[in-house]
Amino acid sequence: MAGSRVRRLLPFLQWQRPTAATLRKDAWAGLSVALVLIPQSLAYATLAGMPPETGLYAAMLPSVVGILWGSSSLLAVGPVALTSLLTSAILLPLAAPGGSQWVALAIWLAVYSGLIQFALGVLRLGRIAYVVSDSVVTGFINAAAMIIILSQVPPLLGLPPMAFDARWPFEALAALRESPLPVALTSAFGLGALCLLTLQRRWAPRLPGVLLVCVGGIVASSLGHLAEYGMGIVGEIPQGGPDLQVPSGIDASQHLALLSGALIIALISFTEAMSSCRILSKKFNMQWNENQELIGQGLAKIVSGFSGAFPVSGSFSRSALNAYVGATSGWSALFASVCVFACLLWATDYLFHLPRAVLAAIIIAPVMGLIDLRAIWRSVRETPAEGIVMLTTFVATLASTPALHWGVMAGLAASFCSRLHRRWSAKAGQDAAKDRLTGERDD
Repeated sequence: MAGSRVRRLLPFLQWQRPTAATLRKDAWAGLSVALVLIPQSLAYATLAGMPPETGLYAAMLPSVVGILWGSSSLLAVGPVALTSLLTSAILLPLAAPGGSQWVALAIWLAVYSGLIQFALGVLRLGRIAYVVSDSVVTGFINAAAMIIILSQVPPLLGLPPMAFDARWPFEALAALRESPLPVALTSAFGLGALCLLTLQRRWAPRLPGVLLVCVGGIVASSLGHLAEYGMGIVGEIPQGGPDLQVPSGIDASQHLALLSGALIIALISFTEAMSSCRILSKKFNMQWNENQELIGQGLAKIVSGFSGAFPVSGSFSRSALNAYVGATSGWSALFASVCVFACLLWATDYLFHLPRAVLAAIIIAPVMGLIDLRAIWRSVRETPAEGIVMLTTFVATLASTPALHWGVMAGLAASFCSRLHRRWSAKAGQDAAKDRLTGERDD
């Protein structure tokens, strides 16, 4: 009993003792993941409306806590596109992006969503994650992917932020007439990086495409002094680690306004992480536990909040890379975190000239692969009940933009109604069968 309690409190004590050979493999895997994680963290911070350095904060301590107290030793925890988009959508009605109020709210959102996941794990309610059905997740991911891509079109092309309504083509043309050179330069970098990432993913998947486009963008931007011509760059990133504190200045009504969004993030992000754990478990025959993973994911979010960052989750793409390059245990995540910390200490100056258009391309490239409208259509034809749930979630998410959590709520409501209808139909069928049997006996 005491041993099982200790393993639950300190699950990393179950790790196998590393050898020199396994540590070399994990160190190489950690370095490989960090080379992708650092630029992705900057990109996902901008997607969440946060300062770029907070992406690095979210990639450091939270990844360590998530791997130490989680159950899957290969799951890479940190900033991800879906959770970053949800963060932005939830906070948009409450504050202005990038301001101190926005950052404070994002921090509390991370803490609250983490507390929800932690409580679910401690109470052994991991099965509650299945409340969000695959149909809801598929519909939401398709809609969210389209919204992410649209949100990154302006920075990709050097256009000002704009709503994608009937006026946006005219606004884009007006921006092009007013500042043709910055738009042309930014579009060249953004579209060029997107093309290179797409080609690399298809024809040379072993190459570190994200790192290559970032290095190329930094070198070209720096040598050409392109910021002086109006092209957007990341700019100065503060050196050193985060200040471990939770901000004040948020009133009770704002705290209450965060709770529904925190619940949605807790459910959606854990469903995303759970899918990654399942795939890793099948492919590498590794055990994992839903409740322990909830605890690890919850603590990672809480630590991300205390680090001054935003909610994190498990990343399938970085987890797959981690396994692909030979990681053997959670030590690879520790090495990756050390690399991020080293970047914060000594390499932030090199990120100064990184074009924001390249960050937009880094966000768009993997998200394009998430769009699978044929899956919705196929589900509508083959399993109409699930297809309707999927389609309802998809349409509601697009229609409720930027309040995306209403799309999830609509999907959950449709899923609940679908289950009730199936049970009612099954009961009605059983009652009809009983009536027929009774009639036959009477005859």
